[in-house]
Amino acid sequence: MVLRAITRLRPLTILWVVLVVGAALVARGGRLVDVEAVAEGEKQRAESPVLMPDEALAAFEIEPGYEIALFAAEPMIEDPVAMAFDEDGRLWVVEMRSYMPNVEGAGELVPVSRVVVLEDTDADGRADRSTVFLDGLVLPRAILPCFGGLLVIEPPNLLFCRDTNGDGKADQKRVLLTGFDGHENPEHAGNALRWGVDNWIHLSQFKIDLKFDGQTVLTRPVPVQGQWGMTLDEWGRLYTTPNSESLRGDLLPRHYARRDASSPNIRTVYHKVGRDAATFSIRPNTGVNRGYQPRILREDGRLASLTAACGPAMCHSSRWDDAMRGGVFVCEPAGNLVKVIHRDHDAAGLPFWVNAFKDREFLASRDERFRPVEAQFGPDGALYIADMYRGVIQHRIYLTEYLSKEIRARNLEKPMGMGRIWRITPEKSEVIPTRQLSQARDEQLVELLAHEDQWYRLTAQRLLVERRAIGVAPAIRALGDNLSPWARLHGLWTLEGIGALAREDIERALSDAHPAVASAGCQLAERELDAELIEKLAALAAAGPILLRAQAALSLGADSDAAFGALVGLARGHAGDAILRSAIIASLGANHGRALRELAVDAAWPGHDADRAMLSELADAALRGSGAVEVVELAAMLASDRTTTAELLLARVAAWQRLNDARPRRLALSHEPTGWSQMLSQRSGRLGDLAARIDGHLAWPGRIQDAPVQLTSDQEQLFARGARLYTYCQGCHGADGEGMGSQYPPLAGSPRVLADAGLLTRVLLHGLEGQLTREGRTYNESMPPAPLGSDRDFAAVMTYIRRSWGNDAEAVDAQLVEQVRRETRGRNRPWRADELE
Repeated sequence: MVLRAITRLRPLTILWVVLVVGAALVARGGRLVDVEAVAEGEKQRAESPVLMPDEALAAFEIEPGYEIALFAAEPMIEDPVAMAFDEDGRLWVVEMRSYMPNVEGAGELVPVSRVVVLEDTDADGRADRSTVFLDGLVLPRAILPCFGGLLVIEPPNLLFCRDTNGDGKADQKRVLLTGFDGHENPEHAGNALRWGVDNWIHLSQFKIDLKFDGQTVLTRPVPVQGQWGMTLDEWGRLYTTPNSESLRGDLLPRHYARRDASSPNIRTVYHKVGRDAATFSIRPNTGVNRGYQPRILREDGRLASLTAACGPAMCHSSRWDDAMRGGVFVCEPAGNLVKVIHRDHDAAGLPFWVNAFKDREFLASRDERFRPVEAQFGPDGALYIADMYRGVIQHRIYLTEYLSKEIRARNLEKPMGMGRIWRITPEKSEVIPTRQLSQARDEQLVELLAHEDQWYRLTAQRLLVERRAIGVAPAIRALGDNLSPWARLHGLWTLEGIGALAREDIERALSDAHPAVASAGCQLAERELDAELIEKLAALAAAGPILLRAQAALSLGADSDAAFGALVGLARGHAGDAILRSAIIASLGANHGRALRELAVDAAWPGHDADRAMLSELADAALRGSGAVEVVELAAMLASDRTTTAELLLARVAAWQRLNDARPRRLALSHEPTGWSQMLSQRSGRLGDLAARIDGHLAWPGRIQDAPVQLTSDQEQLFARGARLYTYCQGCHGADGEGMGSQYPPLAGSPRVLADAGLLTRVLLHGLEGQLTREGRTYNESMPPAPLGSDRDFAAVMTYIRRSWGNDAEAVDAQLVEQVRRETRGRNRPWRADELE
């Protein structure tokens, strides 16, 4: 969970000495700082009083033109971390009451957490009723009201809970799925539960999407991405906030990135759309976990950039002015603020977001215990902020020794059991009573599909799907004549959800003037892809807005010869755009090697840089999957008369093998490549030299070269245990060891993983921070010590990562871990990369 650090007290000794001698200025960080400003800052750092709600309200600074009011506070609500509105406007809230009760985290698994329902029965903008719907929970993480009940993630389960006797309390609890993390490492586990425009339920930081019909659950694989919270734009695209960035978005549906294990991440999936991470708090924030590092804090101790971004909410409320519509409100609990970032578009029409204000935030507090962790727009158009209101928010797994000392010194562990929900509106806004949509007729819900506010559109869609309201299909189709593309989009997906989607609905959508509606048509065409629809999708992929073109390519798939042929045609004639290129490759599934052969039949291909980029990316995908032998065979076939193309292919093989590393990877092939031996015996020069180097790290049945040392039976058990424990690392480094975008580096082929196991042991024992570079990409996230118990557990994880994803280093034993632990006893800070070189 994105719950970050606490204020750090700095010694005043130097400051007081300077004041005594009458100096006007003091040097800090190589620059001169005003003494009075520093003194005020030190005073604020030393003070962290608990404020009552009215005092906390007075401590806010909010953007002119807006006002903030209290919606609920302790004892009505405690430790709120997630929330969701139901169809009748009631606010359901997750209370994570056992989270970090002390610096050690002792007692975190006590079942005292719960879900409460807050109601404003007199429509005055403040909750006056609180009902405990579900209690006795252990670290619950996410909720979604639906089908007359509530979906709840309580690790390790996804529950569906219902109140069957009308007393407001759940008396029926059913496990739908298991396999959810969140007990040991709450910061990196599945959360959010957002009903999507596509009728799937989406999560942040989890490996599947869900489709729920009130009884059963379907799943589909997706990349593990994001951190705490999720929001949607008006077209249903998903956005998350990964701590030190303001926003990442899936401009194309992310599930296509897991269609085939060999496909790379699709460009614009988990795309960095937030271009500005600068923060402007109104109090010192020196207690952030990396506050002692350069550039984390400004000279006055205030947070310089995001470090705990979470709980985003995009504005789709008609009560807010046009400048705010499409803006995203991002919580930053470490900086005691909520920022807003405004939307813009680049030359290709892709959205991006930047800070709305140059040197201030939308909402900031002088109260250190103001900890906003999630934002939601309600049915009344107001913005609601869940404020965990506490001193300690950094989880024990990531808590540094120096920070834990400061927490104890300042008694920030207490008090517990507080929390607030704040309500923000434009100034002088009237409170709008919420409609009871549970009582609305189906025809009334259809009308709401054209509502200006997304909350009403999406809620009406969900209710119609839950009711299987097939009788209103004609009224929904009539929305096709609505001028609003929102209405057409929600109408289309509602037809799908109620089971009334017809072929003519799909064809009409494919011809829609708005690219978002046409893109939805592409997705829905996948269910009955025939020659006619393949032709329509290929035509959409060949021209028009780039995201629509990419969606059409993704929807083609390669499950038939006709679809495969269309994708190869696109690869040959439309390789110039990197986004479309990645969509074509993802859509080919396991057919990358086959596509390479089809393209190489043309002696004029690759003819230009775009073609060569397509060749390289296709070859890389084939090498990751089952087509590696086809790449090698194709290079051998082309070696005699198309040397340049053969060299391009072999260069990709060499890159996969990492021939320039101290420990190149062995490429295992299904059989001896046809023509390979003959090519080796006949070729000379640069191509021959490259082939010979590659050959030294090729293996196939009957020919084992550079084989890794076989694991003993005990090491095999270590490896299996490490595979289970790796779930702690998976949230950052990926199930496939390929890392996560620009945040976390890959472990596959990592020199730091494959080199001296003693260095790797140091990293796992104490963590790693500061900049490190891998294959031209710079990473600057902080890795905490591994949350493992015994030396054998450390050895197991290291054995697993050193023997997976093509890594073939030796196993690690517990004795090495014990030795390194002795040698580094007393170290309480992460290592820097340069210390381990």
